[in-house]
Formats: sequence, C-alpha cells, structure tokens
Amino acid sequence: TEYLRLQSSRGEFQLVEALNPVIEMVGASFEKQVQQGERASGGGRDDAADFYAPSSPRSSPEKRPPPSISTAFLSARASKTRSSADSSIGRLLASNVVRKGITENVSESIQLTILRDLATMCRSSVGHTSPDGGTDARRSLGDDKGKSMNRHQLQVALIEMSHIVVAVGEAGASSLEDLHPILQDCLSHPDHGVRHEAAAVYAAIAQAFPSEGRKFAIESLSGFSANLDAISSLSFRIASTPTPAPRKRFGRSRTNTNENSSIITPADELLRHQATLHGNALAVSMLMHEFPHCHGGVATAIVSKTFEVAAKLLHCQFDEKLTSVNPTAACTCVRAGYCLLSGALTMGIDAIIPHVSTIFSCWQGSSMAVLPGVSKLSSSHDLMCVEAMLSSVVCFLKFCPTLLLAVPDALTRLTAILEKIFPLISSGGKFESEKNTAVGKSRLSSARASVMEAYSWLPPGSFPMSADRIFSFAVSQIQELTENDVLCSILDALVSKEDKLIDAHSVERAVSPGQIGGSVALDNNISLRSSDVVHHNEREAILHLLAWRKKLRTRMQGDDCSRSPILGAYLRDGDDKCSPTPLHEVGRWREPLDPIGTSKVRLLDCCIHVFAATFGLQDGQTQAEALQMLEFMYNAAQPEKTTNRFNVSSSLIAESQGKLKSPEEDVSSTNLTAAVLACLQALPLYEATHDTLIGVGPPWMVRATDLLLRLLPTPSDIIRRGAAEGLALLATLGVSEDANTLQSTILHSLDEVMTGSIPGNSKMQEIEILSYARAGSLLTLACIQRAAMRMTRTENERAESRSVVSSPRSRARENNSPPVMIMMTRLLPSLATQNFDGDSLLSRAYALHSFGILISNSLSKGELSSSQLQIAWKAVEAVETSFLSAWSAVTSDISKGREREKFAAEPTILGVILRVMTTLLPWLESLQNLDKWIASRFACYASTILEHCSHPVVCFEGSAFFERLSEHRGLIEPSCCCVVNTDNAATVAMPFLLFALKTPIAKVIADTNVDFSGCHGPIDVQRSAVMCLKGVFTSEKNLNHLTFDAGKTVLEFLHDRCGRRRFEHFSEFRSLSLPRSVVNDFEDCQLIEAETIALVQTIVAVQLGGEDLDEKTYRCLQWLLCSVSLISGDSLRPGQDEPEIEMSIAGLIERSSYIARSSASPIVKVSNPPRWQLKCVAANIASLTMASLLEMKENPSIFNYQSARARCMEMLQKENNEVYGVSLHSFPVLHLEELVTTACIASAATSNNSELSSVQVSGLRFLITVLKAFGEELDASTNDGTSVLEQYSSQIISAVRHALNAESLLEESVATSGFHRLFAAGCDALFVMINGGFVSEPVVIRRLLQPLLLTSEDVPFTAFGGKDEKLLMKSNHVTDDSRSFPLFRLSKLCFAARVSMMIEVGDMNQSAVSVINGELEKEEVGRAVHSAAAAMDGFLLSKAHKKQSGGELPSTGLTFANLSDVDELIVDELVENWPVLATSSVVSIVKAINDAPEERSEQRESMELWLSKLLPIILIGLREALSEFKPGQSKSSASEAAALFICALRLLVGNSTSMELCSDELGNIISMVTDSVLFKLLGLSDSDSGGTHPLILPQSVFEDCTILMQQACGFIEDLCKNHSDTAVTDLALLSHSVMKPLVALQEKQIKLHTNYSIILSSCIRSSFILLRCQREGDRMQLEKALVQLSLSTLKDMSDHPSELSNELKEPCLSLLRSCSSDTSLQAGEWGEIATYSVSNELWDAWAIVCASLPPGIGIKSSINAMKGALGDLANTSRHAGAIVALRIALHSAGTEDPSLICVVLHHVGFEVLQLLRAYSLRLAPAQSFDEIRVNVCAEAVKVNMIAFQYLSTTPGEEGTSASFLLALFQVLVESVSFNGLPGNLLDTRSNGADENIGRMCAQVFVHVVRSNPLVFKSTISAMAAESRTILENAVRADMSGYAAPKREKKKLSLKGFR
Repeated sequence: TEYLRLQSSRGEFQLVEALNPVIEMVGASFEKQVQQGERASGGGRDDAADFYAPSSPRSSPEKRPPPSISTAFLSARASKTRSSADSSIGRLLASNVVRKGITENVSESIQLTILRDLATMCRSSVGHTSPDGGTDARRSLGDDKGKSMNRHQLQVALIEMSHIVVAVGEAGASSLEDLHPILQDCLSHPDHGVRHEAAAVYAAIAQAFPSEGRKFAIESLSGFSANLDAISSLSFRIASTPTPAPRKRFGRSRTNTNENSSIITPADELLRHQATLHGNALAVSMLMHEFPHCHGGVATAIVSKTFEVAAKLLHCQFDEKLTSVNPTAACTCVRAGYCLLSGALTMGIDAIIPHVSTIFSCWQGSSMAVLPGVSKLSSSHDLMCVEAMLSSVVCFLKFCPTLLLAVPDALTRLTAILEKIFPLISSGGKFESEKNTAVGKSRLSSARASVMEAYSWLPPGSFPMSADRIFSFAVSQIQELTENDVLCSILDALVSKEDKLIDAHSVERAVSPGQIGGSVALDNNISLRSSDVVHHNEREAILHLLAWRKKLRTRMQGDDCSRSPILGAYLRDGDDKCSPTPLHEVGRWREPLDPIGTSKVRLLDCCIHVFAATFGLQDGQTQAEALQMLEFMYNAAQPEKTTNRFNVSSSLIAESQGKLKSPEEDVSSTNLTAAVLACLQALPLYEATHDTLIGVGPPWMVRATDLLLRLLPTPSDIIRRGAAEGLALLATLGVSEDANTLQSTILHSLDEVMTGSIPGNSKMQEIEILSYARAGSLLTLACIQRAAMRMTRTENERAESRSVVSSPRSRARENNSPPVMIMMTRLLPSLATQNFDGDSLLSRAYALHSFGILISNSLSKGELSSSQLQIAWKAVEAVETSFLSAWSAVTSDISKGREREKFAAEPTILGVILRVMTTLLPWLESLQNLDKWIASRFACYASTILEHCSHPVVCFEGSAFFERLSEHRGLIEPSCCCVVNTDNAATVAMPFLLFALKTPIAKVIADTNVDFSGCHGPIDVQRSAVMCLKGVFTSEKNLNHLTFDAGKTVLEFLHDRCGRRRFEHFSEFRSLSLPRSVVNDFEDCQLIEAETIALVQTIVAVQLGGEDLDEKTYRCLQWLLCSVSLISGDSLRPGQDEPEIEMSIAGLIERSSYIARSSASPIVKVSNPPRWQLKCVAANIASLTMASLLEMKENPSIFNYQSARARCMEMLQKENNEVYGVSLHSFPVLHLEELVTTACIASAATSNNSELSSVQVSGLRFLITVLKAFGEELDASTNDGTSVLEQYSSQIISAVRHALNAESLLEESVATSGFHRLFAAGCDALFVMINGGFVSEPVVIRRLLQPLLLTSEDVPFTAFGGKDEKLLMKSNHVTDDSRSFPLFRLSKLCFAARVSMMIEVGDMNQSAVSVINGELEKEEVGRAVHSAAAAMDGFLLSKAHKKQSGGELPSTGLTFANLSDVDELIVDELVENWPVLATSSVVSIVKAINDAPEERSEQRESMELWLSKLLPIILIGLREALSEFKPGQSKSSASEAAALFICALRLLVGNSTSMELCSDELGNIISMVTDSVLFKLLGLSDSDSGGTHPLILPQSVFEDCTILMQQACGFIEDLCKNHSDTAVTDLALLSHSVMKPLVALQEKQIKLHTNYSIILSSCIRSSFILLRCQREGDRMQLEKALVQLSLSTLKDMSDHPSELSNELKEPCLSLLRSCSSDTSLQAGEWGEIATYSVSNELWDAWAIVCASLPPGIGIKSSINAMKGALGDLANTSRHAGAIVALRIALHSAGTEDPSLICVVLHHVGFEVLQLLRAYSLRLAPAQSFDEIRVNVCAEAVKVNMIAFQYLSTTPGEEGTSASFLLALFQVLVESVSFNGLPGNLLDTRSNGADENIGRMCAQVFVHVVRSNPLVFKSTISAMAAESRTILENAVRADMSGYAAPKREKKKLSLKGFR
C-alpha cells in the first residue's frame, strides 16, 4: 500500500494502472494454492465445503470443511499445508491494497473510472442469469470481452465497488445502469462469497440511492415465485432420472462446477437456481436492514411482499414431495425464507405489526417440524432450518421487544418455542451427533448461541422452568470451550472504557489489537494476524443481529468525564437503565452485546452473559460450585503457561497467515475474569447472604475475591482491569456489614499484593510480575471509589424517582464508604520522585490514573474544602512530578536495564498525564490563590508531550485537554517562565490540531510546496481534533489571525475524508472476527464528515461575527471568493507564481481572485475537479457569507458598483496602504459576474452525466442570496433603470428552470432525495425573482410557471371530513421516495400561496400580476382546499414543536396517514408555511364564494365549512405571531405571519360570507393589533418607558414591518368603515386605537418622523370616519380637536423632509376639507382658522377653508393677514405660498361672488403688484429667491389677470380698467426691460435676468390686446414713448413666435385697434 502511494507521489505512475496487478494478487496462482490446501485437507472445492450453500442435489451437507487457519498454524503441518481459510486473508489483503493504496488516493473522476473498470471485469467473469433464476442460454459468457476473474478476484472487486458507490455518492448515478445486471448475475454465482459481496453492493447502493434499492427489492421479490417453481421442477426431474456416479480423473471429480463451462447439466442448473434464490434472499434481507436508515424508508407494500415471499419459502419445509426428493434444496428455501424474515424484523415494530401472526405461525410450524418423531428430514437438514429460525427469533427480540407486551401471549408463545428447541440443541440432544463434523459443529454452535442470545433478550424471570437448565448448560459450555482454547470477546465490553488508555503501548512494542489506539497501518496488521476467520455461513448467521447503526447511548462510565464532550462521546457506553420494556426493568437486566463473527466465540460470549444473568437466581451451594468450577478451570491451565510461551520467531509465518496468540493472551484467565465480572455486574445492589453469618459474606464472594486477587499480577492489561473492577464490585456489594468486612479484607489483601505476596503463595521475586501486581492493586483502589460513587448515584436516582429523600442503606453506605485519604496514602508512594528507583513506569502510570479517578469521584463540583484543596494540590504535584521526573528527566542511572519497559509504557504515562490534567482543570480556579500559573504550565506540558509523541492515544487525550482548556480560558495568564506562549489556549493547541487534520502525503521528494506533515492515525484522533477545534472556536472569539487558515485546513481534511468514505454496514475486515477492543463506535466516517461540516460552519460564523465593518466585509469577501474557487475548481497551476499586479482597481480585483485561487489550491489538490461534497459545502459557505453581507446595509460599497469603486480608490490613495487585507481589498459587486456564473453552474452541476442534486440545491440557495443582494442595484453603465443582474438573466432563468424541472428529472434519471429539495429550492428562487421584479416578461413568467401548476387530478375539490384520500400527499409508485415525494405537491401549493399573497398585500408590476393571476386561477378552488388541509396539519405540527400541546406530534393528519412516513423536510415545510397556506386559502375561498351564485349549493356550504375550520387557527396564529413580534429583535417570520393573518381577517370582516366574529372576539383582536403593532412601533405600548419622546426605532425595523403596518392600519380603517355602516364594532375601542397616536402626536409624546407616516396617516383617515359616527354633543369637541391636530401637524411638517410631507400632508388636508365641508362649527370660528392658517403660512389649508366656507367669509376674515404676508418683502419664504393660495381662493370664490375680487384687490392689489415688481426685477434677493422667482411672478400675473377679467366684465368699470392696466403695464414693461425676451430680441438684459419672465409679460400684453383692444389702446396712449416702444416690441415678438426680426422695421399703426 505504501509502495503504491510512494510511486504515485513521484508523478510518474498513475494509481489506476496498478488495479489489475493488485487484483492479480488473488488470481490464478492464488486460486491454485488454495485448491492445493483444500485437497491436502481432504475437503474438495470450497463450494462443496461451504456450510449450507447448495453443492449438488444428492450430496449431503455433512462434508468436512477444511480446518481453520488457526488450527493449521498450530499443527505440525502448518508450514506445508494451506487452508481455504487463507483465501479470506488473501482477499482482505488484496482488498486493503486496492482501497488504501489506490482508490482512497485518487480523485472522484478516477474513482468512477475504477468503478467502471471493475464492472467491466465482473461482466466478463459472471454468466448471465435468466428471469427465472437459471442460466440464460441466449447469452454466453464469451459474448463479453474482457479478462475473466476467479471467485476471489470477484469478491475483491465487489468489496471495492461497495466502497466506491458510497464514496462517490450522487456522482455515481450514471454507473448504476451498468451495475444492476452485473450484480444480479453475481447473486447467482456458485460461490457463496461472491453472492454475499454482491448483496453487500446492493446495500451500499441503497445507502446512496434508496430508490434504486427499493426498485431492486420489488424486482427481486417478484422473481422468487418463478425461481421456486424451477427448483421444484428440476428437483423432480433429476430425481426421476438416474445419474451415474461421477468418475474422477487426476484426483478431480468430473462433475461440472465451473462457471465458465458451456455444458450445463440439470444438476448444474438446479444449483444455479438455488444460488439465485439464496443470493436474492440475502440481498433483499440486507436491503431491509438498510431501508430504515435510508432517506425515504420503504413502502409497506414492499414489506408485505417480503413476508408473503418468506411464508412461501418457509412452506417448503412442509412440502413432503420436495423434502423427499431434494432435502438440500428444501433447506435452502427455508433458510432463504428466514433470511428474508430476519431482514424484515430489523425494520422495527411499525413494519411488522400487521404480520405478527404470520411470524409466530412460521416459528411454531418450524419448531414442531424438527421434533423427534415428527421430522421427516435428517438431523443435519433440521439443524440447518433450526439455526436460521433461531436467528430470526433473536432478531425479533432485539429489534421488536415491545411486541412482547403489545401482542397477547407473545412472551408465552416465544418461551414455549425456545423450550421445545433447547433440549434438541443441548448436550445429549437430537443434534449432539452433529459435533462429529466440523460443519455440523459450527452450525450447532451457532444454533446454541442463538438460543442463549434469545434467553438473554427475554425479560428476567420469564423462563423459571428453564432457568436452572440454562444455567447448567452455560456453565458446561464455558468449561468446555475454555478447555478447547476458545477466548471470549466479552471482557473488553465489561470493563470501563475510562481505563482504556492504560492499555496503550508504544508502536514498536504493541502485540495485541487496540494497544496502539487504532493506528491505521500497524493495528490493521495486528488485527489481521490475531483474529479468527469467519466463514460465510457464520457471517450470515449474525448478519441481521449487528446493530451497525449505533443508537445514542446516554450513560458514561465513571464520572461525567470532566464535562468533556470528546471524552463523553468516546467513553459513552450502554445504559443500564435502557430497558426495552417494563418487564426488563426487573432486577439488573443488561442489554446483550452484538454477537461476534466466530460461532464458538459467539457461543462463549452469550453463555457468559446468560451465566451472569441467572447466577443470582441460584442458591448459595450452586453459586459456590460454579465458582469452584471456574477456579478449577483456572488452576488446570496454569501449568500450561510455562510451556506455551510465545515465540517471537514463530510470529512471522511465510506460508500461512493465521491467528497468532499474543504473549498476553490467557484464555482461562480471560474467560474466568469475564464470567466473574459479568456476574458481579448483574447482581442487584444488595446481594443476600443466604443464611450465612453477618460479617462473613457468601462463600462464593470469598472464592471470587481470591481468584481475582490471583489475577491481578497478570501481564494482560485487560485481565488486570477486569480483576480490579471485579474486586471493586465485591468491595461495594452486599449488605452494609458484609461490605465493610469484605472491603477490609480486600484492602488488606491489596496491601499484600503490592508488597509482592498473595495469600497462600510464596513471595514473588520477578520484578516485572511485581510491577503488574502493584499496578493492578493501585487500579483496584480507584475502582472501589468509582464503584461506590456509582452505586450512590444509582440509589439517589432511585430515591428521586420514588420521591424519597434518601434511603437508609444509601446513608449507611456513605458513612461506611472507604475514606479517600486512605486510598490516596496507598497511591502517593508510587508517585513520589525519590522512590522511582523502586517502582516502574507502568505502576506509576496506574497510580497517576487511579489518582485522577479518585479525584473525579470524590471532589465536589463547587467550592472545595481545605482537605479537598490539599488533595487537588497533591494531584497537581503528582502531575508535575510525573512529567518532570518520571518522563522528561534524564535518568540514565535509574533507568538502566529498564529501557524496554520505559519505552513500552511511554504512551501510557503521557496519556494518563494529559487525562489527569483534563480532570483537574475545573478545580484549578480554586488553587489560583496558591499558584496562578498551574494552567499555563499544564498547557506547556501538553504542548511538549504532543510535540514529542504522536501516539493516537496521546493525541486523543491532547484534544480532550485543549478542548476543556478553551472552556476554562480564564485560567491561562501570560507567564514569562513558560517555554511556549500561553496567553491563548487556541494559540498553543492550533499547531497540534491542524497537524492531526493534515492530509497525509507520501514522503519521497522534498518540495517546498508539499507539506509532509500529516496524521496517519485513526479516525478517532481526527474526530477528537475536530471536536476540539469546534470547542476552541466557540470559546475563543478573537482568532481572526488563525481562523481562515484553520478553515482551509479543515476543508482540505473534509475533502480528503469524503474520498475515503467506505461502506460501513460491515466491518472493514469482512471475513475476520475482530476483537471488541478494535471495534470503536467513535470511528464513524459519515459522522466525522457531519461534524467537520459543522466545524466549518462554526469557523465561518465566528469569523463573520466581528463588529468592525471593514474587517467583517473583508472576511466575508475572503470566504466568498475562496468558496467560488472551490465550487469551480479554479486553482493555481503547479509552479504558478504571483504576478506583478498594478495598484489600481483592476489590479485589486485581480489580486483578490489570485488570493482566492491560492487559498483553494491546497484544498482541491486532493481531487480536482473537486468532489461534489466539497462543492456543496463551499456553496453553503457562499450562501452564509452572502447572508452576512446582506445584513451589513450600512456599507453601500458591498453591492453598489459606483460606491465600491469610490471606496477602492479611497483605499488605494491612502498613504502606506499597499498590503492587501482589511485596509485594502476589493468588494463583492466587483466580482458579480464570477458570483453569478458560479452560482448558475452549481445550480445545474453534473458529474459523469449524473445530476448532483445536493450541489444543485446548495448552488440554488447561493443564487437566491445573490438575487436578494444585487436585485435592487441598478446598472450604472446603462442609466436606464435596469437591474445590474439583467445582463445575466439568461443564465439565471436557465438555472431556475432546471430546478423547476426536477420532477421530470426524477423520472428520467436515477432518483435521489435531492431532487425533491431541488424543486423546493427552485420554487423559492422563482418567488424571489418575481418578488424582486427580476422577471416581468409575460412569456417568461408563463413558461416558468408551467411546472408549478396543479391539475384537477392533483388537487381535486373535496369536502371537509370526507373519508376519501384525496387530500393525502402520497407517492405515485411503491419504489418512489414515499417520505419525500409529497414535497413536490406541497412546494407547488406553498409557491402558489406565497405568490398570491404577495399580490394581495404587495406592489407588483401589473403585467406580471395579470399573467400570474391568469395561471393561478386554474383549479383555484381545489388548490385552496388542499392548502387549507396542509395549513391545518402545519398548525398542529407547529403547536407540537412548541410544546403547547404536550409536545407530542400528531400521528395522523388531513394530508398524511402516518407522520412516520413523512420526511422531516415536509414537516418543516408545513410548519414554516402554514400561515401563508391558510391565508391564501381564505383569499381564494372568499373570492370563490363571492363569485358564486347567491343561492345555496353543496360546494358553497363546503367552502364555508372550510372557512369555519380555518378561522380558529388564523386567530390563534395571529395571537402567537403578535406575541412573538418584537420590533428589531424578532425574526421577520413573525411580522410576515401577523401581516398575513390580518389580511385574511380583513377579507373575512369585509366580505359577505357567513363567517361573523362576535364583538368580544373582534375587540380582542383590535386590542392585540393596536397594542402589539401600532402602539409598540410608536413607542406607546404599556411596556415602553414613559419618557417625553420614545426612542425612535431604526429605519430598517420599519422597512421590515412595512407590510405589517399597512395591513394593521388597513384593518383598523376597514373596521371604522364597517362600523359606520353596520355599527358592530365597539366605537370606544376603535376610537382608542385611532386617537391615541393622534393625541400623542398633538401632545408631543411622539415626534413627526418618516417612520411613523404610515400609521399616522391611517389614523388621520380613520379619525374623520369616526367623527361621522359621533353623537351631536361629542362631535363638536372632536371636530375642533381634529382641526387643531391637522393644522398643527401641517405646521410642524414644514421642518421635515419631503417624504414625510408627501405621506401626511394629503391626509391632513383631506381631514380639514371633510371637517369644513360638513361642519358643526360657526363661521366665525372658521374665520379664525383661516386667519391662523395665513399667519402660520398654511396656505393649502387656508385655500381649503376658504373654498369650503360660504363665499367671502374665509377670505374676508383673513385678508389683513394675507396683506401682511404679501407685503413683507423681507421674508421671501412666505410669498410663494401666499400668492398661490390667494390665486386659488380668488379663482374658486370669484365664480360664486365676483364682488369678492374687488374686496380682495382693494386690500392686497398693491401688494400683488409690488410682489410682481420685486421678483421680476430681483429687488429682494434672498435664500432660495431664484428658485421661486418665476413661480411667484407667474402667480402674481394670474392674480392680476383675474382682476383684469373682473374689471373687463363688470359694467361701469371701464375707467378703472384703464387705470389698472396702466399701473400693471408699467410694472410689466420694467420687467421686460430687465429680463429681456427669448431670442435676444431686446438687448436690455440685466444681471440675473430670466427670459421666461419677459415672455410671460409679453403674453399678458398680447392677451389684453386680443381680449379688450380699446382699453389696451387707451392705456398705452398714456404711457411714455420709451415704455410704449418696449411694449410694442414685446407684443410683436410674442405674436411672431420670437422669430428673428426682418431688416425693414414696421411701425405699429394705432389705427388698427378698432
């Protein structure tokens, strides 16, 4: 493996080229060697020796298999004979090379290439299978070109295919089409192993593609019937045809067994049918085991079909014809049936409840059919059936134990079946004779193990009649198997995992599995050489009993592991209280362990478990006899130990790789320790004394104590730990008096053992043995304290559960518990520095570890007493002494002669030092008064240790230490005496943690670009580093200098880890029985990937959570561009140097892109193009960063192109700012093209022609954030109002359309769960596009909406409460993802609801609205009904999620029959969108009711019923949304939901439906809306402080709540209007809602502000409606207040921005107009109002008042004030408004009373002319004078023209007209002379002239000439000549259109004016 990696690292060799040579390792020569071994052992072919696979129709299964590899090794012929078991090891080695050496080290594309190559090789090596399971005669094997592989090569290829399928995941979808026919043919292969591995590949496919697994299950189950018929017909045919005995030639049978032979005999065809039957049953059963853990589960129809097929196969056991002619075929069918049954049972209770009767009837029939006198088969065949049946029984008890209570008589019937079978398999039973053959012996052991496991799973006391027999049988089997040198595997699971680190050995001294913490290379070799080979039948026997998906454990051994999540997860163990049923809570029932692969070891393990479970039920004599038997067994094995010492030279065997016994392996001691420890753990808390004297204890305890004391000095670490824990339990068991006596005895005996003597034995002289004894004794002391504390906690928990204060026994135990100080006095001598010469490093490690256990189980978690402080201080001294003296100090004289021991125990002492330091961290704060540098020194110690030692155990403990240190970061302070910097825990830990995650690289060529550092350790070290990093980044916030680099390393690790994913259904060593010490639940490939992704999210969130805006922007850009490079695979080329980049904006953009590519280069170097998992994570990071950027609205440079360029120029121009970073960087908008392109590419990502739906979903989410960010930005290059994204519209629309077509993609390609999520994401994207106005063209909208439209078949109309299933969301086919498939229809409903409500409450482009409405109107009523049903289900689910209904989710609903069949995505979608579904349903139903005919109809009544059901949830939802609404704090979802509910209520209240709210309910709603929304936003709610001016919330808060404010205000306005019509609503409540904000405004409690404009304008509009509803007595006062409010508001608005004026001015004027038009005030009062308006320059109000009052009243009463405003030339701000108002008043009033004009002009005529002259001649320039100059002149001219019109039309005023015109013309002539005319016709312009004013004056002249020429003539005749000339020129210019004058000048003839 390493050789291949080294060759590949040189770059001269492609790993894929090594595939064929590696597979050839198990090629023809390997097959030849295996066959030679089979012939030498007398076995024949492996197929014939297979334990139950069909060999031939007439052959007996009693053929002798080859001996196991272990027996071959131990025999004298080991060097000459090879066993068929060697083939398993050979296949494992070859498979390991393929996986570790080739596949894991290549990119995703090459992995897919390898998958295709393996499929091609398999295709050319496997014959074709016909539909009925036989050989396909139409296609021969020679049709497929390619190299043929043997059975071993096929298995290696299939193993690797299963791993690759899981590793590549969605990228391998296109390869499944080629794999399916090959795998189906492999399921029919003659070799059992090939069939088994092919079935495993199907399980792997189901893990990655659940729908494909479901399809195969249906196809396979459908073919069983034809296959079974073919087996029956062939069996009868062969039985009726005599077959001659096969002749042998050259030692071989001529019977055809070759797969490649072209001659197919009936016997061969029968074998193939049997192989097909077995292979398909195996595959389907594996799929059943897999389906519960796959996305989408499995349809009930498939489960029912499985039970149907299983029942049909099991019926073959009772088919007399078949069993008589071919019993082997009948047994094959029966075993296949039970295999299917076992697989189905693993699915749990929900799947099998309908089939319980079928299961029990099958068991009952099979158990009766094998009884003596009933059976018609041989004992061998019966045993085959019994073994399979018992396996299914164990599956039932393990996975469905609650059915023992749920099903009547289930426990009784099951116990009766076991009692029938037990005598048959026990000693002397029917199957005892099967032990004479190796095959029968193995099968019998498996059957016995199944029976014992079944009894282990039964509740205690449920089999009283069989308990004694079972106990005796267990005792005899333990003794027999121990004598046969069978080593149990259960001991490692019985001892505490907390002590596992003391088993650590150095890599060079490791001899047993697990001693080096799972170091990949070495531990695999040790496990390979020291494990038993598991045959295929043994694998199949336990296949469905392995809980490979570990359930979450809740109890940790020992204490809480110093509150360390890492140690907590690693040391998590089975829960003693985890009882599957209440029946199991009796006594101390313990859950049985998962079975081991080897049948004899499995039998021994379960016998020990049953022995322990039934030990407490025996009398004292039986217990003593059992212990005596164990003692005899131990004593008998002692003499053999000296003769069977391990020989190092024999451990390396050239010809046979077999199981090697380590020097520490002691079978008898291990089995004895396991049996005694299991018994002690199974006993109740207080063991009875059985009439013995108090203080003596039961005899068995004394004997057990002696045995365990003798086991303490053993060289085996596991035995030593087991003995220590056993002694601890003995010291804490029994009644209080017995415990004290026995405890004292044990402590005294431990003292003797520590000195080198054991009671009854001579003094031990060997130093090594003395070291072991001392170590075991020290550990026992700690175990005693731990066991005592554990029992105390257990008793306290029981007392709490029973509401008891404390039990007397518990108090007595606490009083009599061993003092901690006594324990520690025995430990301290081993920790003393000066005594190191007389002790060993091993015993010191044990002493320090025991010290840590004593501390963790004795010190309190709070304040420490003085004695406890002393203990903690001693522990610190012990740690420092161990570090400085025992390990790191130079002790050459002391260590002389003991180098080997120190070298071997070094990892142990270092790991213990780290563990104790981790334990002490919570109490170091209490020691700071004594020494505040302890934590800093601890950090230095840990850093030094980890730098020196890379042992996996040490690395793991280092991660745990630093994770806890980061939690207690306050303990670390700067220390000048420390070697390393200890200011920050992250700074110290980061190098080690990143080293642990670094991708390993082969060390061949030195290269500066290649970092050779990398951790070759196991997954648990990497996972602990990941968990530590998460803790560090969560605790430490100021890590920006480390965060990004750490994030890159983590992403690189994730990328590499995804390529190393493997199929974890089985162990990595599929054909070996691994020790339990090697099986580590902490190592989970997929779990570490999930935790790594969570770590990446934490790192990104930490770095993006800063407060500095510039730094946050830079970090976001850094992650964003790096993610974009990862998605696209854009990295630097090898050897590419950084280019010279100029300091410009373009250079800055290029620099940013270059840095992003350089950051992505090491990450994608693992695999380029990047793996789809990395693309998915990168897209999610990009979405996260874009979301963070969206929150930074105060920085316009992020999204605005012009602002970004300006900001970049500002950065570039800053002095000494040349380093790219926070102060000099680019901005996202400058990379917009790259962002959009990458997002669109990711949204349609594919690999090898496979749709990567997960990447597409993440890419689409990224695209949505881009649309939200840049959708409102305008394109600066066009300046035509188009969006900056318009240029990318084709790409964006194409990406969204691809997602919307996901439903059709699901039918065209391999289905994955991602297509449903892709469609939902596409709906979200289209909604964002429509909402943002990005797509508005009708054709495009119509095309995009087509996949989202629901037909009448999808949403048929149905009445509420109907019994049909029209409302149910279900899949169309049983093979579909039934859990996720309804997401398609639900997404369509949600999209339609969101769009319709957006149109209802928002402002959209009308053309888009018409198109959308036109499409959504189709099936609107049906969609509304289904939306209502979904809303009701979502409402109930949301209530359950919030635990407002007890927290229990509803099991059924309107849209789903069973919640367990609904995916979590659908549940989340229902919970999130039920408000919009409910409100849109109300809108559609109300619309349908209004459009329907008035007469009652069934559909109308049904729709009204739906409305009545929706109304309560809308009201409840409104209350909850308003209670959650907190401006500026709550999520936008609360605001949106409240707005939607209010909109629905507005429709219900304002339309003529049968739904009517009572006044009280409506009043409560009004109060909630006003108090929770309007008053809260204004700062007027009761919870707000009572200050003068409440704090105005930010503008962004009001922008987020705009729709809610509009709907709330509209709701109040609607109620006011309805009250004026119907008077249903409480007027006082409405008045309070409307008037309170107005009163607050008038009293200056709130300020006029733009944010309040919506609410205040609505209140003003509603106030007049309420004014009309007032009684006469109240009306006048209210009218006065409202008029005063409007005037004061208009006055105050003059100092505010125009936005506020535009919002509030019109409502105030409308209120004033309404009050004045229908008033109860007197005319004099209105006159005063008019005067006030003029005085305060409220000209619009003055005009309205004057126009509304009787003619002349308003003007006359305020004419003096008007005169003052017009005549005040110094105050120019008053002129424009006054003159405009005067003109309006004169125009409206003059039509009714023309004489009023005379009065007005009499008072203000002079002022008007004066104003005209001043403005036209610029006589009073002031601020803003020029802006209003033209307008004032125009208005003054208009007023004068009104006066001229009056004088011209009034008789008797001719003289006055001429005088008026003369004065006017004089002013106008001056104006023309000053301003000139257009076209420079008058060369009299002055500075500040405006030709527009001159033209205006000329137009007046022309108007007068044309309207009254006589008056004009008389007027100009009185003018001066110069003035008349100017006038004539002006008239002439205006009449000529200001054309250039001709040369000949004509004089004006006055005679023409006649």
